[in-house]
Amino acid sequence: IYGGADDDNDDGSSLRPRLMGPCPGMSWPLLSTWFSAFLDATNGALDVAVYHSYNQIELPDKLYVNTTVPDMSNQSTSSPGDTGWQAIAMKGFVDNANRKNKGGTPLSLWLGEMGPHNGGGGPGEISSSFASSFGYMDTLGTLARLNHQVLARQTLVGGKYELLRCSTGVDNICDFEPQPDYWVALLWSRLMGTTVLEPPGGDDASGDNDGTTWKRDLHFHSHCSSSSSNDISGANNNGSITIAFSNKSPNISYIFPTSQWGPKRVEYVFKGHVESSNLTQKKANDQFNTKIVELNGNVLRMGDTSRLPPLEGRRVSNTPNNPWVISPVSLGFLVFPDAGEPACNKKSPKVK
Repeated sequence: IYGGADDDNDDGSSLRPRLMGPCPGMSWPLLSTWFSAFLDATNGALDVAVYHSYNQIELPDKLYVNTTVPDMSNQSTSSPGDTGWQAIAMKGFVDNANRKNKGGTPLSLWLGEMGPHNGGGGPGEISSSFASSFGYMDTLGTLARLNHQVLARQTLVGGKYELLRCSTGVDNICDFEPQPDYWVALLWSRLMGTTVLEPPGGDDASGDNDGTTWKRDLHFHSHCSSSSSNDISGANNNGSITIAFSNKSPNISYIFPTSQWGPKRVEYVFKGHVESSNLTQKKANDQFNTKIVELNGNVLRMGDTSRLPPLEGRRVSNTPNNPWVISPVSLGFLVFPDAGEPACNKKSPKVK
Protein backbone atom coordinates (compact mmCIF):
# COMPACT_ATOMS: atom_id res chain seq x y z
CA ILE A 1 0.00 0.00 0.00
CA TYR A 2 1.34 3.38 -1.02
CA GLY A 3 0.34 6.40 1.02
CA GLY A 4 -0.47 8.57 -1.96
CA ALA A 5 -3.76 9.87 -3.24
CA ASP A 6 -5.78 9.80 -6.42
CA ASP A 7 -7.29 13.24 -5.92
CA ASP A 8 -6.35 16.63 -4.55
CA ASN A 9 -9.73 17.38 -2.96
CA ASP A 10 -9.33 19.95 -0.21
CA ASP A 11 -11.72 18.12 2.11
CA GLY A 12 -9.92 14.81 1.59
CA SER A 13 -13.20 13.06 0.82
CA SER A 14 -11.84 11.03 -2.10
CA LEU A 15 -8.37 10.31 -0.77
CA ARG A 16 -7.40 6.67 -0.65
CA PRO A 17 -4.17 4.68 -0.60
CA ARG A 18 -3.01 3.28 -3.90
CA LEU A 19 -2.66 -0.46 -4.30
CA MET A 20 0.72 -1.68 -5.57
CA GLY A 21 2.00 -5.11 -6.46
CA PRO A 22 2.93 -7.85 -6.87
CA CYS A 23 6.70 -7.14 -6.44
CA PRO A 24 7.90 -10.53 -7.72
CA GLY A 25 11.53 -11.52 -7.80
CA MET A 26 11.14 -14.74 -9.73
CA SER A 27 13.03 -15.65 -12.88
CA TRP A 28 12.04 -16.20 -16.47
CA PRO A 29 10.19 -17.98 -17.98
CA LEU A 30 7.96 -18.31 -14.90
CA LEU A 31 7.67 -14.56 -14.45
CA SER A 32 6.64 -14.02 -18.08
CA THR A 33 3.47 -16.08 -17.60
CA TRP A 34 2.77 -15.40 -13.93
CA PHE A 35 3.02 -11.59 -14.07
CA SER A 36 0.67 -11.18 -17.02
CA ALA A 37 -1.82 -13.58 -15.38
CA PHE A 38 -1.67 -11.53 -12.18
CA LEU A 39 -2.44 -8.30 -14.06
CA ASP A 40 -5.40 -9.99 -15.79
CA ALA A 41 -6.78 -11.24 -12.47
CA THR A 42 -6.46 -7.84 -10.78
CA ASN A 43 -7.69 -5.81 -13.75
CA GLY A 44 -9.16 -2.52 -12.53
CA ALA A 45 -8.11 -3.03 -8.92
CA LEU A 46 -4.37 -2.40 -9.06
CA ASP A 47 -2.95 1.14 -9.30
CA VAL A 48 0.77 0.44 -9.73
CA ALA A 49 2.39 -2.64 -11.25
CA VAL A 50 5.70 -3.32 -9.50
CA TYR A 51 8.43 -5.86 -10.28
CA HIS A 52 12.00 -6.53 -9.16
CA SER A 53 15.01 -7.15 -11.39
CA TYR A 54 18.74 -7.55 -10.88
CA ASN A 55 21.31 -7.51 -13.66
CA GLN A 56 23.75 -10.33 -14.19
CA ILE A 57 27.43 -9.38 -13.88
CA GLU A 58 29.24 -12.38 -15.32
CA LEU A 59 32.05 -10.90 -17.42
CA PRO A 60 35.16 -10.76 -15.22
CA ASP A 61 37.43 -10.42 -18.26
CA LYS A 62 35.69 -7.28 -19.49
CA LEU A 63 36.44 -3.74 -18.38
CA TYR A 64 32.92 -2.50 -18.98
CA VAL A 65 30.95 -5.28 -17.37
CA ASN A 66 27.57 -3.86 -16.45
CA THR A 67 25.21 -5.53 -18.92
CA THR A 68 22.02 -4.07 -17.48
CA VAL A 69 20.74 -2.37 -20.60
CA PRO A 70 20.58 -3.93 -24.07
CA ASP A 71 20.62 -2.09 -27.35
CA MET A 72 17.11 -0.62 -27.58
CA SER A 73 16.94 -1.48 -31.28
CA ASN A 74 18.05 -5.09 -31.00
CA GLN A 75 16.73 -7.30 -28.22
CA SER A 76 18.84 -10.20 -29.41
CA THR A 77 21.85 -8.59 -27.75
CA SER A 78 20.37 -9.25 -24.31
CA SER A 79 19.16 -12.26 -22.43
CA PRO A 80 16.48 -13.04 -19.83
CA GLY A 81 17.63 -11.62 -16.53
CA ASP A 82 18.98 -8.33 -17.83
CA THR A 83 17.05 -5.37 -16.47
CA GLY A 84 16.66 -3.75 -19.90
CA TRP A 85 15.37 -6.93 -21.53
CA GLN A 86 12.93 -7.51 -18.70
CA ALA A 87 11.80 -3.87 -18.67
CA ILE A 88 10.75 -4.12 -22.32
CA ALA A 89 8.67 -7.21 -21.55
CA MET A 90 7.11 -5.74 -18.40
CA LYS A 91 6.09 -2.59 -20.25
CA GLY A 92 4.38 -4.81 -22.80
CA PHE A 93 2.42 -6.61 -20.08
CA VAL A 94 1.29 -3.31 -18.52
CA ASP A 95 0.37 -1.82 -21.91
CA ASN A 96 -1.73 -4.91 -22.63
CA ALA A 97 -3.46 -4.65 -19.23
CA ASN A 98 -4.26 -0.99 -19.86
CA ARG A 99 -5.78 -1.83 -23.24
CA LYS A 100 -8.07 -4.35 -21.55
CA ASN A 101 -9.02 -1.89 -18.81
CA LYS A 102 -10.81 0.50 -21.15
CA GLY A 103 -11.92 3.69 -19.44
CA GLY A 104 -10.15 2.82 -16.19
CA THR A 105 -7.21 4.56 -14.58
CA PRO A 106 -4.05 3.43 -16.37
CA LEU A 107 -1.60 1.29 -14.45
CA SER A 108 1.74 2.88 -13.62
CA LEU A 109 4.91 0.79 -13.91
CA TRP A 110 7.61 0.74 -11.23
CA LEU A 111 10.85 -1.19 -10.91
CA GLY A 112 10.65 -1.60 -7.14
CA GLU A 113 14.08 -3.17 -6.63
CA MET A 114 17.08 -2.99 -8.92
CA GLY A 115 20.80 -3.34 -8.31
CA PRO A 116 24.00 -5.04 -9.42
CA HIS A 117 23.94 -7.54 -6.56
CA ASN A 118 24.85 -10.70 -8.44
CA GLY A 119 28.27 -12.02 -7.50
CA GLY A 120 28.34 -9.68 -4.49
CA GLY A 121 28.44 -6.57 -6.65
CA GLY A 122 30.44 -8.03 -9.50
CA PRO A 123 34.07 -9.12 -9.76
CA GLY A 124 36.37 -6.79 -7.87
CA GLU A 125 33.41 -4.89 -6.43
CA ILE A 126 32.63 -3.37 -9.80
CA SER A 127 29.36 -1.89 -8.54
CA SER A 128 31.21 0.47 -6.19
CA SER A 129 33.53 1.70 -8.97
CA PHE A 130 33.16 4.30 -11.71
CA ALA A 131 32.68 1.49 -14.28
CA SER A 132 29.28 0.75 -12.74
CA SER A 133 28.06 4.28 -13.38
CA PHE A 134 28.01 3.80 -17.16
CA GLY A 135 25.48 0.99 -16.91
CA TYR A 136 23.58 2.71 -14.10
CA MET A 137 23.05 5.87 -16.16
CA ASP A 138 21.88 3.79 -19.12
CA THR A 139 19.44 1.99 -16.85
CA LEU A 140 17.93 5.29 -15.68
CA GLY A 141 17.60 6.57 -19.25
CA THR A 142 16.33 3.38 -20.85
CA LEU A 143 13.69 2.70 -18.21
CA ALA A 144 12.46 6.29 -18.49
CA ARG A 145 12.03 5.72 -22.24
CA LEU A 146 10.14 2.54 -21.37
CA ASN A 147 7.62 4.55 -19.31
CA HIS A 148 8.81 3.48 -15.84
CA GLN A 149 7.76 6.10 -13.30
CA VAL A 150 10.03 4.86 -10.49
CA LEU A 151 13.32 2.99 -10.30
CA ALA A 152 14.31 1.99 -6.76
CA ARG A 153 18.04 1.23 -6.52
CA GLN A 154 19.23 -1.43 -4.10
CA THR A 155 20.78 -0.43 -1.79
CA LEU A 156 21.39 2.89 -0.10
CA VAL A 157 23.52 1.19 2.56
CA GLY A 158 24.42 -2.49 2.79
CA GLY A 159 26.07 -5.04 0.55
CA LYS A 160 28.84 -4.49 -1.97
CA TYR A 161 26.40 -2.69 -4.27
CA GLU A 162 25.49 0.10 -1.83
CA LEU A 163 25.38 3.78 -2.81
CA LEU A 164 26.90 4.98 0.49
CA ARG A 165 30.03 3.20 1.66
CA CYS A 166 29.56 1.14 4.79
CA SER A 167 29.82 -2.58 4.05
CA THR A 168 32.60 -1.78 1.55
CA GLY A 169 34.50 0.64 3.79
CA VAL A 170 38.22 0.19 4.26
CA ASP A 171 38.89 -2.02 7.31
CA ASN A 172 35.11 -2.25 7.75
CA ILE A 173 34.86 1.47 8.52
CA CYS A 174 31.30 2.64 7.91
CA ASP A 175 31.80 6.27 6.86
CA PHE A 176 28.88 6.69 4.40
CA GLU A 177 31.19 8.15 1.76
CA PRO A 178 29.21 8.28 -1.53
CA GLN A 179 30.12 5.76 -4.22
CA PRO A 180 30.28 6.93 -7.88
CA ASP A 181 26.70 5.78 -8.65
CA TYR A 182 25.41 8.06 -5.87
CA TRP A 183 26.65 11.19 -7.63
CA VAL A 184 25.09 10.06 -10.92
CA ALA A 185 21.73 9.45 -9.21
CA LEU A 186 21.86 12.80 -7.43
CA LEU A 187 22.49 14.89 -10.53
CA TRP A 188 20.03 12.82 -12.57
CA SER A 189 17.28 13.71 -10.08
CA ARG A 190 18.30 17.38 -10.09
CA LEU A 191 18.75 17.92 -13.82
CA MET A 192 16.59 15.42 -15.75
CA GLY A 193 12.87 16.14 -15.93
CA THR A 194 10.09 13.61 -16.47
CA THR A 195 9.35 14.38 -20.13
CA VAL A 196 11.46 12.04 -22.28
CA LEU A 197 12.72 13.25 -25.67
CA GLU A 198 14.29 11.46 -28.60
CA PRO A 199 18.04 11.30 -27.86
CA PRO A 200 20.54 12.74 -30.33
CA GLY A 201 22.44 10.40 -32.59
CA GLY A 202 26.18 10.30 -32.94
CA ASP A 203 26.36 10.56 -36.72
CA ASP A 204 27.59 14.15 -36.46
CA ALA A 205 30.35 13.28 -33.99
CA SER A 206 33.86 13.69 -35.38
CA GLY A 207 36.64 11.48 -34.05
CA ASP A 208 34.91 8.37 -35.38
CA ASN A 209 37.21 6.84 -37.99
CA ASP A 210 34.79 4.45 -39.65
CA GLY A 211 31.38 5.91 -38.77
CA THR A 212 30.44 3.04 -36.45
CA THR A 213 32.60 3.29 -33.32
CA TRP A 214 30.39 5.99 -31.82
CA LYS A 215 27.58 3.41 -31.64
CA ARG A 216 29.84 1.27 -29.48
CA ASP A 217 31.20 4.08 -27.32
CA LEU A 218 28.56 6.81 -26.97
CA HIS A 219 25.20 6.65 -25.19
CA PHE A 220 22.74 9.55 -24.99
CA HIS A 221 19.46 10.17 -23.12
CA SER A 222 17.51 13.39 -23.56
CA HIS A 223 14.79 14.87 -21.30
CA CYS A 224 13.20 18.21 -20.65
CA SER A 225 15.20 19.81 -17.86
CA SER A 226 13.92 19.30 -14.33
CA SER A 227 11.99 22.22 -12.87
CA SER A 228 14.50 22.19 -10.00
CA SER A 229 17.39 22.68 -12.42
CA ASN A 230 16.54 26.37 -12.71
CA ASP A 231 18.55 27.13 -9.57
CA ILE A 232 21.40 24.85 -10.61
CA SER A 233 21.98 25.39 -14.30
CA GLY A 234 20.07 28.55 -15.23
CA ALA A 235 17.31 26.63 -17.03
CA ASN A 236 14.17 28.68 -17.62
CA ASN A 237 11.00 28.68 -19.69
CA ASN A 238 12.81 28.67 -23.03
CA GLY A 239 12.38 24.99 -23.77
CA SER A 240 15.38 23.84 -21.71
CA ILE A 241 16.66 20.30 -22.35
CA THR A 242 19.18 18.13 -20.53
CA ILE A 243 21.22 15.42 -22.23
CA ALA A 244 22.80 12.61 -20.22
CA PHE A 245 25.81 11.16 -22.01
CA SER A 246 28.60 8.62 -21.63
CA ASN A 247 31.71 7.74 -23.62
CA LYS A 248 33.22 4.42 -22.58
CA SER A 249 36.04 4.49 -25.11
CA PRO A 250 39.42 4.32 -23.34
CA ASN A 251 41.14 6.56 -25.88
CA ILE A 252 38.76 8.28 -28.36
CA SER A 253 37.46 11.82 -27.87
CA TYR A 254 34.39 12.79 -29.90
CA ILE A 255 33.62 16.32 -31.05
CA PHE A 256 29.90 16.99 -31.21
CA PRO A 257 28.16 20.13 -32.58
CA THR A 258 25.50 21.51 -30.22
CA SER A 259 24.86 25.09 -31.39
CA GLN A 260 21.40 24.05 -32.64
CA TRP A 261 20.29 24.04 -28.97
CA GLY A 262 20.81 27.71 -28.19
CA PRO A 263 23.66 30.09 -27.35
CA LYS A 264 24.79 28.54 -24.06
CA ARG A 265 25.26 25.21 -22.36
CA VAL A 266 26.07 24.03 -18.84
CA GLU A 267 28.39 21.04 -18.54
CA TYR A 268 28.54 18.48 -15.71
CA VAL A 269 31.31 16.04 -16.60
CA PHE A 270 32.25 13.06 -14.40
CA LYS A 271 35.62 11.34 -14.75
CA GLY A 272 37.33 8.73 -12.62
CA HIS A 273 39.95 10.25 -10.32
CA VAL A 274 43.44 8.75 -10.56
CA GLU A 275 46.73 10.14 -9.33
CA SER A 276 48.76 9.13 -12.40
CA SER A 277 49.05 11.51 -15.37
CA ASN A 278 50.30 8.79 -17.71
CA LEU A 279 47.91 8.80 -20.69
CA THR A 280 47.97 5.07 -21.38
CA GLN A 281 45.54 2.18 -21.44
CA LYS A 282 46.44 1.61 -17.80
CA LYS A 283 45.12 5.04 -16.97
CA ALA A 284 41.81 4.20 -18.67
CA ASN A 285 41.61 1.00 -16.63
CA ASP A 286 42.38 2.94 -13.47
CA GLN A 287 39.69 5.49 -14.32
CA PHE A 288 37.07 2.78 -14.73
CA ASN A 289 38.14 0.96 -11.57
CA THR A 290 38.50 3.93 -9.24
CA LYS A 291 35.94 4.52 -6.49
CA ILE A 292 36.55 8.29 -6.52
CA VAL A 293 35.13 10.61 -9.16
CA GLU A 294 35.68 14.18 -10.28
CA LEU A 295 33.01 16.63 -11.42
CA ASN A 296 34.44 19.16 -13.86
CA GLY A 297 37.91 18.41 -12.51
CA ASN A 298 36.98 18.72 -8.81
CA VAL A 299 37.24 15.61 -6.65
CA LEU A 300 33.92 14.72 -4.99
CA ARG A 301 34.33 13.69 -1.37
CA MET A 302 32.23 14.17 1.74
CA GLY A 303 35.10 13.58 4.15
CA ASP A 304 34.34 14.63 7.71
CA THR A 305 31.64 17.09 6.75
CA SER A 306 27.91 16.38 6.56
CA ARG A 307 27.44 18.82 3.69
CA LEU A 308 27.56 17.91 0.03
CA PRO A 309 30.44 19.42 -1.95
CA PRO A 310 29.54 22.00 -4.61
CA LEU A 311 27.93 20.37 -7.66
CA GLU A 312 28.17 23.30 -10.03
CA GLY A 313 28.07 23.10 -13.79
CA ARG A 314 30.54 24.76 -16.11
CA ARG A 315 28.82 27.49 -18.13
CA VAL A 316 30.22 27.87 -21.63
CA SER A 317 29.33 29.60 -24.88
CA ASN A 318 27.48 27.19 -27.16
CA THR A 319 28.61 28.37 -30.58
CA PRO A 320 29.69 26.54 -33.76
CA ASN A 321 33.28 27.48 -32.89
CA ASN A 322 32.99 25.90 -29.44
CA PRO A 323 31.64 22.37 -30.00
CA TRP A 324 31.21 19.86 -27.21
CA VAL A 325 34.19 17.55 -26.72
CA ILE A 326 33.25 14.19 -25.19
CA SER A 327 36.37 12.89 -23.46
CA PRO A 328 37.28 9.20 -23.12
CA VAL A 329 36.01 7.39 -19.99
CA SER A 330 33.57 10.14 -19.10
CA LEU A 331 29.88 10.61 -18.49
CA GLY A 332 27.61 13.37 -17.28
CA PHE A 333 24.99 15.91 -18.24
CA LEU A 334 24.63 18.90 -20.55
CA VAL A 335 21.92 21.49 -19.94
CA PHE A 336 20.81 23.76 -22.79
CA PRO A 337 18.68 26.45 -21.08
CA ASP A 338 17.55 28.08 -24.34
CA ALA A 339 17.07 25.03 -26.55
CA GLY A 340 13.56 26.14 -27.56
CA GLU A 341 12.11 22.62 -27.34
CA PRO A 342 8.28 23.06 -27.51
CA ALA A 343 7.60 20.00 -25.35
CA CYS A 344 9.74 21.56 -22.61
CA ASN A 345 8.34 25.06 -22.66
CA LYS A 346 6.43 25.54 -19.43
CA LYS A 347 4.18 28.05 -21.17
CA SER A 348 3.12 25.46 -23.73
CA PRO A 349 0.28 22.94 -23.24
CA LYS A 350 1.37 19.84 -21.35
CA VAL A 351 2.69 17.14 -23.68
CA LYS A 352 1.79 13.57 -22.79
